[in-house]
Amino acid sequence: MIKLPKEGEKNMINIEKAKQEFKNFTKNYDITNDRIKVKIDHTYKVSKNSKEIAKSLNLSEEEIKLAELIGLLHDIGRFEQIKNYNTYLDKKSINHATKALSILFTEGKIRNYIEENKYDNIIYKAIENHNKIKINDNLTKKEQLFCKIIRDADKLDIYRIVTTKKIENAVSIKTEDISKEILSDKIYNNFLKEEPILYQDIKTNIDNMVIWIAYIYDINFKETFNKIKQENYIEKIVKRVNFKDQKTKERMEEIKEKANKYINQKTK
Repeated sequence: MIKLPKEGEKNMINIEKAKQEFKNFTKNYDITNDRIKVKIDHTYKVSKNSKEIAKSLNLSEEEIKLAELIGLLHDIGRFEQIKNYNTYLDKKSINHATKALSILFTEGKIRNYIEENKYDNIIYKAIENHNKIKINDNLTKKEQLFCKIIRDADKLDIYRIVTTKKIENAVSIKTEDISKEILSDKIYNNFLKEEPILYQDIKTNIDNMVIWIAYIYDINFKETFNKIKQENYIEKIVKRVNFKDQKTKERMEEIKEKANKYINQKTK
């Protein structure tokens, strides 16, 4: 049951006004650029995912709107990144989360989206941590909660993107034929051990695909696991490539089976 505000308590978050402000913000960028269009669509999808996850946790109406707002703002640094560097790769440009914090809190644009500063710390910490390998220590329980919501919501839409756009556009390394690539031993072993996989360890696009699958180890809520299962994202990722290397083909099947078993356990 969603908790409603107490009598006399006003909602501080006008989500429709925030969405209009975001729409105005994106008018400053070239919406004919496919990368810009993808990020606008991604933003709205993550905001919706955040709302649905928050609802599944029986949060208050105000907290649900806060989750939705964080989803709307989490990638606001991407647009300057794409405009100036034409890439999504932080390692080749800027940390897009840091850029978002600069726009919102250094430049003061956060007040365009929410008038009161009551939730500033939560919004700041959630955006700061949404793209880290792990959430920072020493956060309050409330900050941890919203960090986890945005991380789940973000990964959920990344699954949608990497299973629907052309595989050549989804992977990070340009190559003539992805199907001839092999899976690196380190990436394979880390996945089986459920250990973190670092982007700097990527050697092939197949490694990159396993990182997508490994997102399951950083998912926090049953609602998210249910959506991953319903959309059959793991199967869709593995089926994207007709692996020519037999060893890689066998390993990817093993990874798929382990991932689906893990998801089934989390959805019981």
